[in-house]
Amino acid sequence: MNIFFARENKGHFASGMNKLKSLLMTALLLFSQIPIFADTADIENADGTVLTLSSGSVTTGDSGNVGLNNGIVPGNQDHAFYILNSSNINLTLDSANLTTYGYQANGILIEGNSSDSSLFSNNNINMSGGSITSKGVYSRGIQSSYSDNTSITLSGGSITTGDVANIGLTSSVNYGKYSDGIRLYRGNNSTIDMSGSAQITVYGYDTSAVYIEGNTSDSSLYSNNSFNMSGGAIITKGLSTKGIFSYYSDNTSITLSGGSITTGDEANIGLTTSVNYGENSHVIRLYRGNKSSVDISGTADITTYGYGARGLYIEGHTSG
Repeated sequence: MNIFFARENKGHFASGMNKLKSLLMTALLLFSQIPIFADTADIENADGTVLTLSSGSVTTGDSGNVGLNNGIVPGNQDHAFYILNSSNINLTLDSANLTTYGYQANGILIEGNSSDSSLFSNNNINMSGGSITSKGVYSRGIQSSYSDNTSITLSGGSITTGDVANIGLTSSVNYGKYSDGIRLYRGNNSTIDMSGSAQITVYGYDTSAVYIEGNTSDSSLYSNNSFNMSGGAIITKGLSTKGIFSYYSDNTSITLSGGSITTGDEANIGLTTSVNYGENSHVIRLYRGNKSSVDISGTADITTYGYGARGLYIEGHTSG
């Protein structure tokens, strides 16, 4: 038996009476072994909603028509879970599988207010198993936009963007292009914690496993975000990829005490510029932010195989 939410009646959780729908979905996902197929499950204006996905699947888009450009309609901007204008949401992914095939279709998207990121905040995502997979362009595994104090905890399971059969070795390969594993976009005081057997793998061109993005006009506007890794693995394969990338965001804190981050391909080491696996693919890159810190200790392991790829790359402004 499948449960299907059509576009005009998709899973949508809002305030008031719609809180009952939230509780119903929680029960379905927590206790049922039936797969859940949804166009998109929306949580809108529903503070304090608790969802646990312990089995089943949510799939958006068409595997035969992947969103490699904005003109492909199936699955376009159809996120598996969309949390809009809400605070104190708790979403737990245990053994369920989220898959998106569309253009700009995220596995999980948290979206707050673009004028004030503090208005909708304190949302939590906990992933201990299962998987999040996206195939299209601009399709992130997990993205938090304009929402402060987001907490993302990965202790198991996997996030994969792009396609192992179509690695982004040039900018013309669109599978997983610009599709980060986790992206924090213009928020403050958010944290990503990675441990255990959790894994993030990105295959696309110019893609980061973890991307913290601030404001290009003023790096102090979105700041004080952190990434902590005590276990698990991060792998990037394509051209111009990054393990962890902080961009125009002040006071980013990166702490590695265990686990591994690898960019490039051991079987295709970048001995020349003609080998594109992992070329210019840095493990950690801090770009035009202030007062950020990197602490590497314990059993943490960082490896680069690509041409021009650094383990740690800190870049400021050019003079003049």
